[in-house]
Amino acid sequence: MKDGLEWVAHVLRTGKLKINPEKKLKMPCTLQDACNYVRNDGLGRYTREIMSYIAEDFREMDPHNEHNFCCGGGGGMNGIGRYRKERNVGLKNKLDQIRATGAEMVVTPCHNCWDAIRDMMEVYDEHNIKWSFLKPLLINMMEIPPNIEHVES
Repeated sequence: MKDGLEWVAHVLRTGKLKINPEKKLKMPCTLQDACNYVRNDGLGRYTREIMSYIAEDFREMDPHNEHNFCCGGGGGMNGIGRYRKERNVGLKNKLDQIRATGAEMVVTPCHNCWDAIRDMMEVYDEHNIKWSFLKPLLINMMEIPPNIEHVES
């Protein structure tokens, strides 16, 4: 296995990791295809497989996978304040792409994408769309077997 995303998809598929159905995302969700994961590593099918376990209403962006629009944080652009105005112009395309899905939440496995989407929502004063990094969603949704559950003493 090349990556943690591939491993997570595997353990979900094989039942070694289970998602609590009550905690699944109920609102319409979409997925930001992170360049490093999708374009460089070809992991788009695994992120979609993971989404099938955690979201009841998954909606693809158009385009998606390796053709998805950049989040605006590519290559660390988030941290380069010098080009912030130019990046913010590009973020409008991403926001329009997200809005077109009707999604109320954007999920991403990438910190650069998470930061850029957060900035986008602030720049364009968008309060109707939430965003989340994938890992905390998984952690909050997974069923913990009783034999390893932490009990406060």
